[in-house]
Amino acid sequence: MCRFLPWTQADPDRTIRHVESVGQQPFARRVWTTLDPRAAALGLQMALAGMTAFFFAQVLRLQYPSWSVFTVIVLLLARYVGAVEEKAVLRLIGTILGGVLAYLATGAWQQSPLLYLASTFLVVTVSIAFFGQSRAPYAFFLTGLTYIVVASNGMAYPDDSWAYALARVEEVLLGIVVSIVVQTTVFPNYANRDFRRILRTALEELAVATPRAAARFKGEHSGLTSALRDFPRLASQMRTLLRFGARESSSFRREIGRHARTVDLFARAASLLRSVEILRPAPEPYRSRMAADVVRAADLLVAGWEELGRSGRLGAETRVALDEVARRIGAAMIDLRDNHEAQRLAPAEIVNVSGQLLALQELRQVILDLDALWRPEESHAPRAEKLALAPPWPDLFWLRHGIRAGLATVTALVLENWLSPPGGTFMVLCAFNFTALNALSPEGSGDRGAFNYVIVFTLVMAGATIALIAGTPLLASYAVFNLFIATWLFLFGYWAYDRNGITVPMQVSFLVLVSIIGLNAQEPVSFQKISGTFFGLVNGFLIASVFQRLLWPVLPQRQLQRAIPMYIRTIASCLPAGLAALPLWQRATIALTPSQGRTYLAAMAGATCPDDERERLENYLLTLQQLVGEILLSVGRLLPACPAPLAEELTPRVNEVRTLIKSALKELADAFAESRCPVDLSAELESCLARWDETIGLLRQRLREQHIDAATAADLMGIASRYRTTLTLLVRACQEARQLRLSEYLGDVAL
Repeated sequence: MCRFLPWTQADPDRTIRHVESVGQQPFARRVWTTLDPRAAALGLQMALAGMTAFFFAQVLRLQYPSWSVFTVIVLLLARYVGAVEEKAVLRLIGTILGGVLAYLATGAWQQSPLLYLASTFLVVTVSIAFFGQSRAPYAFFLTGLTYIVVASNGMAYPDDSWAYALARVEEVLLGIVVSIVVQTTVFPNYANRDFRRILRTALEELAVATPRAAARFKGEHSGLTSALRDFPRLASQMRTLLRFGARESSSFRREIGRHARTVDLFARAASLLRSVEILRPAPEPYRSRMAADVVRAADLLVAGWEELGRSGRLGAETRVALDEVARRIGAAMIDLRDNHEAQRLAPAEIVNVSGQLLALQELRQVILDLDALWRPEESHAPRAEKLALAPPWPDLFWLRHGIRAGLATVTALVLENWLSPPGGTFMVLCAFNFTALNALSPEGSGDRGAFNYVIVFTLVMAGATIALIAGTPLLASYAVFNLFIATWLFLFGYWAYDRNGITVPMQVSFLVLVSIIGLNAQEPVSFQKISGTFFGLVNGFLIASVFQRLLWPVLPQRQLQRAIPMYIRTIASCLPAGLAALPLWQRATIALTPSQGRTYLAAMAGATCPDDERERLENYLLTLQQLVGEILLSVGRLLPACPAPLAEELTPRVNEVRTLIKSALKELADAFAESRCPVDLSAELESCLARWDETIGLLRQRLREQHIDAATAADLMGIASRYRTTLTLLVRACQEARQLRLSEYLGDVAL
């Protein structure tokens, strides 16, 4: 068994009999058996860590125990030991820096409103803008957050603002220590362990999808695209786990280059399988002559995926059988060269066969590469590339986001100082938090429902305030109060487990909990304190919503309008070098854009974007995903694989195709960004497609004349087929783009 990938068998699926037996169990046992153990583990971690932090804050007589609980909640949302440790260090750095800046600004400029507000705006803008880049983004965010907490609490007594800064650092440090201890000792969740689990899942998905390639060869419906639609998201998730796993284990860190190469190979395998879906079935006589060997090859590839999943090694028998079936397929290609029926086929039909055979051959090579990569005796240099999934500098989107958060925070500070509303300091914190984070909610709706949320949470908070007033005497009991906190934290952790980010309700939930802890029900709690919690959150949400909706609103339609042109332009920029010329964060963006686009489309549902238009957009996005896959599988491969005289003859033709592809991609990107119908390029593309068919015929003739061996000839024809598929998909993309009515809904039509 490969020591680098210690596989374990996946849990067996539930059978119908098991489900029926669960349905016959008592209610309590049914609830227990339906609990997600991973989500329950996170809930228990949060409950235990929150209670522990609160206990030690009370024992140590710390002034603001709610801040330590707040720290615990946010840190444990990172879920992995390595992620929590990284986040803890960045949180401590940001807290200290923010506290020092707030003390200096409050002490020096509190009596000079313009300087004080300008410095606050600058700190918040920079902290949120740099939250969108790859170098310690969380430290920047905590710098802004701590600055706001200390500044808003120290405005009334600027000379004592150092006390708030010190208290904040003490509480955060306590929360950090408790979080790390609990995460590493109670149900520890390791990123490297999840990496291997997801890797097994990826192998299982590839094993399920591979036989569909053979079905496509025979003319049967395969459904490969739908089967592997979310595979890029899976690959990006694995890359994220690599970064955290490298911080958890020195042995995992030593093999980071090997694991990163594994993810790249998996992504390539998925792209190869998706490329088969686009090709037409093999024509006769190829289908009847080669179908059995193609099915056999697919079955052996499945066996290879399964063997890699079980032990991390490819069995010797499977390796020999793969070589044998490859030899038989090559022999069949040689036999069919002189077949009169095959010779009468059009070039477009020939390249369909070559494209499918090339995909199977390259899948075989991926399996062999994985087998070689996972051998313990192999030595691989550590990965030199930085595992950063964000750009090195904030872009215009994040700069605007920072300016908006700065303006909202300054407005809240002015209102607090001018009107002294109930819960003023909490209002400033909420205005900062909601403006900075609400638009990044993973549901993809962005700022679209900001005003709706104000209404909903005003009603929710009104009910919670009434319940809190009625229940305050109960919370005076330590037992009841601790049980209340533990239950809330467990349910919050369980609920947060499956969320791919912090949603708006999640923010409200833990802010309400932290404010309740801050009331300290062991002492008499006045109505003013409870109402301060209500008005602080509601007023903060109201201020945030105004800036969210009126200043550069983040809307799903605009996010889509931003993402798709960037997706297309990034692909055009890497021609002909391919993805290797791009940094990891851009490759990750390319991989995630299709799934993010579908999230935005789902959030656009409603009268402003009719269902038929969303369907056209989804089809267009799917076409773009297929187009990008074909471009990346074909660019820069044909000419280097050809003999020198043939490469020289084909160079002008390949350059013509490449130039047209880049110009067409540019037009598609510009048209979508400008909400207009793209220029009709059908005639140029069809003409280029016809000339490429002539090129395929010429290539086929030269291969026969030069007696190129069958395997090399099949590879060259397969690569040529991918160029043809690229042009075909480009024609389809242009046609679908011209049917869209972008100008009707890509603006802020929901306001």
